[in-house]
Amino acid sequence: MSFKRIGNSQPFWMRRRGNPARLTVRKSQWAQNHRAIAQFSLSPELLKEMRWLIGDRVEVLVDATARLGLIKRVRDGGWKISAKISDAHKNAVAFSTRGVVSITPDADDLRVLFGACDRYAPQNITISDEGIVFEIPKATEMSKE
Repeated sequence: MSFKRIGNSQPFWMRRRGNPARLTVRKSQWAQNHRAIAQFSLSPELLKEMRWLIGDRVEVLVDATARLGLIKRVRDGGWKISAKISDAHKNAVAFSTRGVVSITPDADDLRVLFGACDRYAPQNITISDEGIVFEIPKATEMSKE
């Protein structure tokens, strides 16, 4: 007799679902005070490459003239990387979840980060000693989703 494995070789909670991008930047409104929130969603692979964990603290910096963003880890202050786990997968393995950083930037920083778009996935991401450097696309290069 010869047995063959059927189905996927990984458990269902470890299979890649949803967003395949390493980094996604998204703008949304907070209903309570109508303030805009910028969310940076980091893939599990990017977190592992940076040696960052859920619960680490980061700062998000922008250079408007060079159209670059920097996400760097800090010891004090900053914003906490939280796990994005749906209610259906709360018992899933934590290392397979995306890390999410939600910040409340001022209006000028929102214009620099988003222009006329609400969401984008930076194409050029560089891992440096400082952190994650990403290009902020021009408004004409952003895809509306």
